[in-house]
Amino acid sequence: MIIIVVVIIILLWLIYPSVKSQCLNKLNGFWVADDDFCQNSGIDLMTIFFGDYDIKDKSIYSKKSNSRTYLCWILIINQSGQFNHITIVDIDLNGKHIRSDQYEFELELHDAPTDSNGPIFPTSLKIQIVPGEFLTIINSDDDSKVFEGTKNEDASKAIEFNIENSES
Repeated sequence: MIIIVVVIIILLWLIYPSVKSQCLNKLNGFWVADDDFCQNSGIDLMTIFFGDYDIKDKSIYSKKSNSRTYLCWILIINQSGQFNHITIVDIDLNGKHIRSDQYEFELELHDAPTDSNGPIFPTSLKIQIVPGEFLTIINSDDDSKVFEGTKNEDASKAIEFNIENSES
């Protein structure tokens, strides 16, 4: 009996990091905020696109060794116009399992977007993701939601988004 328990623990220990990686592998793509989230936030539309995490020279962006660096495009449209921001995010690979198939990871936003009233996004965030289906981004400071939405698979397949190192 002890051998079976030890084998099961070892298998779970080996599989768990793989599940977290698969979760982040499904982050790439085009995410659209839910209508309820937009209405509650006073905006007409919000989308976030996570590009490929394999950026050529990660060292110029990230100081963390255990993270993935993604190119991120944020688009917000409200009655006063539109806000468009391209930035880099680091996602800590030490995510945690929070329920069934949902995981939470810490995210650091470089070059936080601002408008005339100051920062639009905090730089320290948490993402909760159901792989390839549902994404929630939360302000780490006060647990307020910054984004909540679903992945648009058709748009994700249609967009090819790459970053080139300008020093090449």
